[in-house]
Amino acid sequence: MATETKINDIASQLNTAYRLVVSTDFFWIYMANGSQVKIPAEFARAYLIAGIKPVINNNGHWEIGGEDLGVVAEGKTPQFRGGAMGIEVSYDNGKTWSQVVAYTDIDPDLEALAAAYTKVTQGEADRVKAESTRNSNETSRQNAETTRNNNETARKTAETKRQQDTSAAITNSKTQTDLAKEMNDHPPKMGSNGNWWQWDLSKHEYVDTGVIARGGAMYPSFRQHRNKLLMIDYGSHVAEHVVKRRNKLVIKV
Repeated sequence: MATETKINDIASQLNTAYRLVVSTDFFWIYMANGSQVKIPAEFARAYLIAGIKPVINNNGHWEIGGEDLGVVAEGKTPQFRGGAMGIEVSYDNGKTWSQVVAYTDIDPDLEALAAAYTKVTQGEADRVKAESTRNSNETSRQNAETTRNNNETARKTAETKRQQDTSAAITNSKTQTDLAKEMNDHPPKMGSNGNWWQWDLSKHEYVDTGVIARGGAMYPSFRQHRNKLLMIDYGSHVAEHVVKRRNKLVIKV
């Protein structure tokens, strides 16, 4: 079986022409039967990727694109190239060339061409869809991560406040307990000068109240006796706390 040879020169020439058009342009292909087919540039590109292969047909001749070249496939495989108007052949290792088929006589496989183009466009559509899905998933992941970070920050803030509040409550409770114990351990007492001495929490020492300790209450107090209100004051004279204003008796404490 003879070795198949790709006509790379033809593919190169047509591919160069393809690069001069944009994806919305079209090629008009003239079929051997005289009909014309409008093929998008992308179709032509997909077709040229596979190349044009010379094959041996049932007559034992070389055939390209369904066109019998009339060249018997025997002995040394001839060389083929793309010429100005069609495919040329050389039997003397490239010294001389002769055209054996015109480009317009080549019958391309349109079904394979359409299938190749569909594969290209569908593959690109699938790629775009997959990329869109990936971007959407990445956005969702970033949003979820942001939410998680915000929740973690809020949790840490709440935990810090809870610890601070707990610490403050413990400190305050301990302070109040210590103050109560300090006052309990240092009750009021009579000093050597005969006055009541009271514990000062700010100074942590006894201070003179200036109230004479006469065995009664440290501060003026009141009690009711029948229809009378009596004021008891052992620290100073009652007269210092009782003032009569018009028809009213005013008690100053």
